[in-house]
Amino acid sequence: MQTNKTDYFYFYPDLWLSDPALIICSYQTQGVWINMLCYMAKVTGFHCGTLTVNGKALDKDKIRQLMRIDSEVFESAWDELIKNGILKKSPSGIYYSKRLVLENKKRQKALESIEKRKKITTEEKERRAKERIEKHRNLREAVVEYLNEKTGRKSKIDSHDAIDHINGRAEEGYELEHFKAVIDVKTKQWLNQESQRKFLRCSTLFAPKHFNNYLNENEDWLAEQGNHDLENAVIKYFCQITGKKYKVDSAISALIVQLSKLGYTTKDFVHVIDVKTSEWKGTEHDNWLTPTTLFEKTKFQNYLNQKKQPRKNVIITNKGKGYGDIDN
Repeated sequence: MQTNKTDYFYFYPDLWLSDPALIICSYQTQGVWINMLCYMAKVTGFHCGTLTVNGKALDKDKIRQLMRIDSEVFESAWDELIKNGILKKSPSGIYYSKRLVLENKKRQKALESIEKRKKITTEEKERRAKERIEKHRNLREAVVEYLNEKTGRKSKIDSHDAIDHINGRAEEGYELEHFKAVIDVKTKQWLNQESQRKFLRCSTLFAPKHFNNYLNENEDWLAEQGNHDLENAVIKYFCQITGKKYKVDSAISALIVQLSKLGYTTKDFVHVIDVKTSEWKGTEHDNWLTPTTLFEKTKFQNYLNQKKQPRKNVIITNKGKGYGDIDN
């Protein structure tokens, strides 16, 4: 592995001043040695720290030419450097600095590690991108096909908008029926309005900040879900909006049935869940956010009278059996 020319090397003043072999050398020899270190540091790749050109060893005469100093000065310095073991020579005849060679090995190892991590990162990104495209593919096909059928558009199932927004809502627990409900209500509102027609697209319809609100606009869908199974529908909606996990048991069922007999509708339950989730979720009162608290007969009407506030950080979860069939 080749690297760019090294334009610096580590110099340790304490080691330089305390090296016994170097201390006994003349200042002239020390000056020659520091110049040699500079030349050796400029050598590229694995040969950094050696007196070589293109990987080939330089003999004593070539090194003298490289240093461009007086022959007498060079000979004196050379003798001291060799005699005191400062300038090393390998079995293959290459002169080198032990410290520079060791530091270069560390540098090369670090560079190899970086390159390896880059390769792994690139491969991992490619794997995740492919996995992301395949995930929820059947759902995307059904949703995009229905959107194109209703709007006359030619949206692609593997577009960034489709993957980002349909996959995103699917991972929050939404199913095909929810997407169709949103498409239905917004197509009815926007298809014949030239200024709004352009918004019949994945990035608008299925965006996290819009999807719940659009779904709640579909009154026919809400009514259908409520008539199907009010108890399961209410609890599923509660779980998706609050991020908590409950199933319909006898106590919860009794509360919902009791309120239903008093004339409260699916929309009333939705309103109460929205209001109290907005008020309590993520606060010290979060533990009060339970079906038994919200659907208590003596409190329900008061909750219903409260105005709905915008929800923050709503966590939509799961779609397991027994959670019913309603979302906001």
